[in-house]
Amino acid sequence: MKHLLTIMVVAIVAIAMLTVFCTGSAKAEEITWPEPNWQGIFEPNQLLTLNLEMDPCDWNDIRLNGMLWDDVNEIYYTPDDPNIYELEVPAWFWMDGEDANKIVVAVRQKSCDPLGDANDRYFKISLKIDINQYYGTGPGDDPNAATDWHGLKKLSLENGDDVDVLAECAAVNLHRMGAGSEGYGYDNWCGSMVKLYVNGVCKGVYVNAEQHDKQFLRNRDIYISHNSWLYKYWGEGDYDLKVGDDDYPVSPAVEALCYEPFVNIKTGSPLYPTGGICPEPNDTILVADMNEWVNMQALLAMASINALVANPDALFSHYNNAYFFDFNLYDIGETRKRMYFAWDQDSIMNSIDWNLYRRGGGETMWQRLILGCQPFHMQFNQITKALLTGPLSEVNIHAFLDDINTPEIRAAVGADQFNNLDGPGEFGVIERFGQIEQWYSDRIANSLDQVLWDEPPGTILLWDGFEQTAWDADWNDIAHNWLEDNTTYYRGYASAAANKDNDGYFTCDPLDASDATAIHIGFWFMKDKDVGTGDLLLYYYNGTSYNQIVDIYTLNGKNEWLHYTDVITDSQYFDPNFSISFEAVASYNKEEVWIDDVVVSKLITTPVSPVISGYILDPKGAPIEGVSVSANDGGGSDTTDPNGYYEVIVPYGWSNSAQNWSSTITPTKTDYTFDPAQITYSNVIVDREAHDYKGTSIYDLVADGYINFKDLEIFVASWLSGPGDGNWNPACDFYADLHIDFKDFAKFALAWQPQ
Repeated sequence: MKHLLTIMVVAIVAIAMLTVFCTGSAKAEEITWPEPNWQGIFEPNQLLTLNLEMDPCDWNDIRLNGMLWDDVNEIYYTPDDPNIYELEVPAWFWMDGEDANKIVVAVRQKSCDPLGDANDRYFKISLKIDINQYYGTGPGDDPNAATDWHGLKKLSLENGDDVDVLAECAAVNLHRMGAGSEGYGYDNWCGSMVKLYVNGVCKGVYVNAEQHDKQFLRNRDIYISHNSWLYKYWGEGDYDLKVGDDDYPVSPAVEALCYEPFVNIKTGSPLYPTGGICPEPNDTILVADMNEWVNMQALLAMASINALVANPDALFSHYNNAYFFDFNLYDIGETRKRMYFAWDQDSIMNSIDWNLYRRGGGETMWQRLILGCQPFHMQFNQITKALLTGPLSEVNIHAFLDDINTPEIRAAVGADQFNNLDGPGEFGVIERFGQIEQWYSDRIANSLDQVLWDEPPGTILLWDGFEQTAWDADWNDIAHNWLEDNTTYYRGYASAAANKDNDGYFTCDPLDASDATAIHIGFWFMKDKDVGTGDLLLYYYNGTSYNQIVDIYTLNGKNEWLHYTDVITDSQYFDPNFSISFEAVASYNKEEVWIDDVVVSKLITTPVSPVISGYILDPKGAPIEGVSVSANDGGGSDTTDPNGYYEVIVPYGWSNSAQNWSSTITPTKTDYTFDPAQITYSNVIVDREAHDYKGTSIYDLVADGYINFKDLEIFVASWLSGPGDGNWNPACDFYADLHIDFKDFAKFALAWQPQ
């Protein structure tokens, strides 16, 4: 009987919906939409509520589109079919407050991974909403459709499947924040979070990422009929024309840039379908071509921001997920060059030390050709420094995250059961905002370090990539056991290698460091195994003796290129015959080792001691005064002021690299825990700002910034318990005597701080 009633309800709703969609009304005129305009729709610190209403059967088809039922295993699975996401259905669409202006749109599922179980009615999928699909006067058009919605033709709602909507929304907006003269130089991309209801049921919070289409171009006043080509990059030299000119099937820039990575050597391009391409240009031709056809500032800004967010699925890192817009430069008076636009930020926030210049699996053609060209490499570094010390600084990114950390957004994301966060409810959202802030603090510091070490400070004493005459006359290889390897290298086309059958020292010629105040060392290394010690040793020469500095085999990693950096401030090495030496004992464990891009430079002026600073706040964002903040390894200390602010001065080059980078700053205060418990540093040579911590009182058992009845409830539940009891909670043992009683309650009562 229950199933019969369900079927009857669905049938009644379906008939009603079909009646509406088939009969419609007489509304054929275009709607004049009130504020907000298209830019206001993407205001990141607001949370719009969007609504879809459709035949329940259509929604079921959409949410399960691309999934087939496996009778044997009783699960849904996704078949390997590129056309599975083509199904689209009609739906009423409106934003809260616009009930009088509901419009009919087309809806389909996007190819993101669904979140949740396929049998769950709250199954969260990504959606594409086509606003004007049914607008027009021809057969099949709907009088309830509209030509646009607040100046937009399409919406793309991303479910946050790879990371989460908070991180993805932040990454999208970094491209918006990088639109100034330091970065793109033009309005690039917008995105916000929205709450979505389907047939009256909340499906959660989505990232509303701006679509790249003709309307996107028109909204920016850059579209010109018969002189505009918008392409989407989706693979190695593969791109589709999204907006074009019927008279000219390809843009002049596509015709001109007829070599990799702009053309796929295997499959060709829209202009070269058989794969016939031009030969790879040398740097001189490349620079001339790129500067003629491409806005290089914008291209490198996109590469820099994607590298900052550690996106492995972007143009430079994966030949993917970018749009470019070409103009007809053959027209007299047209001076605008190819504009690049970012896309897809759902694979971001990978490792803190993600390489700015080279992906983990090796260089892509984009990285090798563009970043391997010295003028563009230097421009990339300049853009990266300008962005990270300007619009994308720690302070500005933290301010943006604070701006979108509103009570409304926290409540909505916290209530979304498919938000991909670790913690429950609003607590999980607060925790995630803190994690994102800390990640960007650490990532910006690491990225600036990479640029600083890529452009050695001071006077260069040695810079060798081993691409010229063997050892470039800079090295003394007495046993001739180190070889120039043209098959394995970090960058360029060669490295110095000691193979598994050879041992020996590899020592650079004397370097005059007599007037140095600091010496910077940097090189890339790789080993083929992760066993044994003493297989590759690094020495520094002080004019009298060689001192072993580090056993490189104790450092992490194998079969991957790692970067070693060090700052020498010990005056014994400020000698006219200073040198570095590598000792390979590879034959012992049959390993091979490689060294590449060795750089040694010196400062001859007294370096300035860097300052590490930040704020320490409680879970509700209030400052914590009186926290002791201390640096080890010769660093200073400070105590937070009434604003929770601290500054710690450390020596130039501060780290303990010979002991595997163990230098740390640690906050402490009685009855408080801190997240992170400490931050580790290596080779600090510039100020580090916004290195913040979250402090939580041990009596704040729910970690919300207050000590009140919520915490008391947890404490009471553990009353009179000890280890082994079912209600034992060690967090409530404030007296640390393995028994929860009046002594613990006395401490809790003294800390009482109700909301």
